[in-house]
Amino acid sequence: MRRKAVHFSMRFVRLASAAVGVTAAATMAGAVPATAATSVFYSSSVAGGSGQLNDPKAGPCYTVATGSLSARNNTSMVAHLYTDPFCSTLRIRLDPGNEVGTVFGSVRFSAE
Repeated sequence: MRRKAVHFSMRFVRLASAAVGVTAAATMAGAVPATAATSVFYSSSVAGGSGQLNDPKAGPCYTVATGSLSARNNTSMVAHLYTDPFCSTLRIRLDPGNEVGTVFGSVRFSAE
């Protein structure tokens, strides 16, 4: 009976050591710089150029490159694409995870 108790005890020590290792790894993995992008909005233009907005905020109007032809919304927010650079004439709504081919000049994000 005592032998089983020792075996259990050693197994517990191994499990506890593994848990400490996993906790340490998770803590180190959580130390991501504040500038790391968690969401990105991509656009591409007529001239073959591309642009991206890292972690855009809800509310402000973002002007994109002149002649932007497509957009990919890899954010958790809805992107509203506008025909002009001032977010005044709405062209299309682009839900999270989607992409579209359309001419647009600016984008505004909302949490709707």
